[in-house]
Amino acid sequence: MEHIEDGESYLYVSAMEQILATSLISLR
Repeated sequence: MEHIEDGESYLYVSAMEQILATSLISLR
């Protein structure tokens, strides 16, 4: 795996959290 800088990894994690939260809300 390539090295990901902290800023990019943070944006990636926050984006994933938003997607997961949106999907959880839509399932309700």
